[in-house]
Amino acid sequence: MRAPNPRILIPVLLAAVAGGTVGYYVTAASCAPGSCPGAAAAIGGLVALGAGAGTAVTSTAAELNLLDGATAPPVQVAERTFTETANSGTYTATVVIPAGATVLDVIWRNTAVWTAATSASLLVGDDDDANGYIEATDVKAAPIADVNGAGAGISTRLSLGATAGAYKGGGGRFCATAKTITATVATVDAGTGTAGRSRLLVEYALPSTSAAAKA
Repeated sequence: MRAPNPRILIPVLLAAVAGGTVGYYVTAASCAPGSCPGAAAAIGGLVALGAGAGTAVTSTAAELNLLDGATAPPVQVAERTFTETANSGTYTATVVIPAGATVLDVIWRNTAVWTAATSASLLVGDDDDANGYIEATDVKAAPIADVNGAGAGISTRLSLGATAGAYKGGGGRFCATAKTITATVATVDAGTGTAGRSRLLVEYALPSTSAAAKA
């Protein structure tokens, strides 16, 4: 069990001191000089108590324990960026999906098409199927460049794009065990391709669960 944080007293004390000071001087100013120091002190004390009580917001141990048990948001989105550089090579990005999660969508967008001299081929899949999300795609030509929503990109949930893979459509891909989504772009280039810019977005859900009751 976690006890309330004692540092919550700091703003309470500051509010009480400020309130008491204001109360004292306002009361003193309303009297003839030096005629009511006792009343001013009494009013200042009352204002201090009221200010302190009014701002004291202390979490209970139960509330703090609830925060301790909080998990990540139920729907999460991970993004990976790809930047083409000269000469041949393979660009690789991964997203780890925790056990019990459902992959809702995998989206690929070219913000600038790739310009490798010979080829630039994209694959997106996981441990079970190397191209389950997006089959071999020539990113020199598709999807069309999407800077501000002009191009649709490739989406497995919406089955957008001719190369959406076997996991496309339906209610998403449930992962009973942890999976790693891997996106690769393999380029064959003689040193001239540098324009390609792409973004991979992976959206998945990991909600809290409870068992149904049978009546």
